[in-house]
Amino acid sequence: MLGPATEPERTDEELAAEDVGGNLLAVIQFPVWSCIRIAGLKQAVLLAAEDGGVAAVSARISQAGCGQALSPPPPKQCRIEPS
Repeated sequence: MLGPATEPERTDEELAAEDVGGNLLAVIQFPVWSCIRIAGLKQAVLLAAEDGGVAAVSARISQAGCGQALSPPPPKQCRIEPS
């Protein structure tokens, strides 16, 4: 039996929408990610990201023949028009 201090279970969508304060480092397209998963390289890719950014991630996954990571798009600039 769960006590009153237990948090209610959250959906995948709620967890995914949560802001964890990270930065977008690289974009990995679905076919590339599938190859990474099949090759068992998820941990290696995360370590490469921590150690060397998008260049290290791309080097690691290209060594395995999975493709390349892409640089993230530039952040959108908000422009306020004078009234």
